[in-house]
Amino acid sequence: MDEAKITSDKYLAKKLRKLYFEKNRRWYKALKLRGLTTIVFVEFEVHQNRFTDIRACPAMPPLNSRDYIFEPADLIPPVGSQYLLHLFEHPEDYDRERTAYLRMPKKRGRLDAGVGYGISLVEGFLADRVWAFIVIIFVVGSLAFAVTWTCVKQDIQGAFGVAAWICTLAALTTGWVQTRLD
Repeated sequence: MDEAKITSDKYLAKKLRKLYFEKNRRWYKALKLRGLTTIVFVEFEVHQNRFTDIRACPAMPPLNSRDYIFEPADLIPPVGSQYLLHLFEHPEDYDRERTAYLRMPKKRGRLDAGVGYGISLVEGFLADRVWAFIVIIFVVGSLAFAVTWTCVKQDIQGAFGVAAWICTLAALTTGWVQTRLD
């Protein structure tokens, strides 16, 4: 897909997905507890060695900037991060949309060094994967305890009683942690 063909939100999202998955194409990415959590507009600085540092978030170029092409919006950021994240995950839903494409700053020419504007793909912990991991650990751990206790002590009722207590404790702890984080 050529940059010149990016004329809508759908093709913008497809290009972003392609670049993101080229950088993150390891076989074990489905097992990672971290992943893409949000997309934000940023001001960044590119240094001579090509190191890039984010200076401000959210940020957009000044309205009178001659270096960037974009449709001005009333708000900063001009497009919400949830919209951008949904666009990234489901580009097929935005066949004829041009909201993000028009409001996104597009640099005239290449930025070799200095201050620029664009978007940042922010990674963080994925709550559903973290909780699934915790549940699997407690279920497998209590099952292993129950089987070991049954084999050693020959007491199946006591083994699964303690295993059920461990799973109940895990559910209560998980609920408590969720209420503290919200």
